Amino acid sequence: MRISHAHPEKCPACENIKSGKPYTIIRGCISTVVDCCKKVNDRHFPPALFMIGSVLRRMLGRTPRSTLGTFLKEGMSVVDAGSGPGYFTRYISDSIGKTGKLLSLDSDPRMVMTVEKLCRKKNLSNVAIKEGSAAAMDFIPDQSADFVLSSGVLCCMAEHDKAVSEITRIMKDTGVAMISVSKHLPESDPRTVSKAEWRSILARFNIVSESETAMELKAAVSKRVGNQENP
Repeated sequence: MRISHAHPEKCPACENIKSGKPYTIIRGCISTVVDCCKKVNDRHFPPALFMIGSVLRRMLGRTPRSTLGTFLKEGMSVVDAGSGPGYFTRYISDSIGKTGKLLSLDSDPRMVMTVEKLCRKKNLSNVAIKEGSAAAMDFIPDQSADFVLSSGVLCCMAEHDKAVSEITRIMKDTGVAMISVSKHLPESDPRTVSKAEWRSILARFNIVSESETAMELKAAVSKRVGNQENP
């Protein structure tokens, strides 16, 4: 079962449709024209495609250690909000140790099963796994996570604002979030994060570090002074 999400308010795609223009969304490798205000599924990819992507990441030197190494410490509480097949799972589990806790969350049941198999195979006893959306993490207490990872997740869902608000809510006042989005996705797709929207997302936080590659935008962020995000 896929978790579906309604269009956010002021969705550019919806505005196009209200003017009588259809728009195209991408599900995996399939393009589909949809009507106004129908629910938009999260963008899900076959696990095999993720595995190929993982190999390419390592070939390019973008390993879990190089991405997360400076932010993880033993005993941390970590949320991987959109874990996919678990590219970061084992590294996070090992880094936070037996006294740490990792919650692996994904809206694709295939990815959830893949992470479950990984945890059983590697005996990762400090990992909890749940199927769900990064836009609805109400089961996670306020200010309970030392580190939140959102790797390529916002650009696979329509409810960007809700997901960012949830990330902010669950972060401790001293917490850090690592957020990244893919580039070069169709602008007409309501799940795509444009560069302008990316800047508005980062404006809600203090930027710890920021980088851009040919394929993605990435930033490590912390809560703003006074622990209040900008609207």
